[in-house]
Amino acid sequence: PQELQFINDFLNQGSGGLFLLLDPHPAPSFDSLLKPWGVSADNDLVLDVSGAGRLMGTGPSIPLVLNYENHAITDRFKAMTFFPLTRSIQPEKSIPAGLTVDTLFKSNDNSWGETNLGTREASYDPTKDLKGPLSLAVAVTKEIKPSSDKGPAAKARMVVMGTSNFPINAYFPQQGNGNLFLNIVSWLAQD
Repeated sequence: PQELQFINDFLNQGSGGLFLLLDPHPAPSFDSLLKPWGVSADNDLVLDVSGAGRLMGTGPSIPLVLNYENHAITDRFKAMTFFPLTRSIQPEKSIPAGLTVDTLFKSNDNSWGETNLGTREASYDPTKDLKGPLSLAVAVTKEIKPSSDKGPAAKARMVVMGTSNFPINAYFPQQGNGNLFLNIVSWLAQD
């Protein structure tokens, strides 16, 4: 809790940004940090059964993304990316005032968020699982101090993604993963 408070205080000073990569269960809960920033991390594992992953030699546990939402991070971004062992990350239904929370990209229509993580067999259960497409990453902006004649605006920025595997060395040079990672870092640095 103390470290989460340090991070929250840092962001609320408008000092920079945070790139938070949350793995699926049993990753620790960051609800106390994320909820005030308008972000919800679902307790699921996104599975993509479209068959597109087989073209890349992967399976359902590695959703592929071909389409991106409108945001500075994904502006003119056309490359395919993939997200091994990811959970869904959604904007909260009610966003606190002063925040902008944007979905960056989603899984495809033939995906779901598997919530029964204690079994080796996965099947879509409409009463428990989340139906795709599902948001896999969000970008949050909070204006801390508006611009004035004394200086520019101070903004806090955060990107939350459902896997820590997407930028590792094995996947960084694959398809668009490295470029997307660099776009995120540049946006967080307000560059």
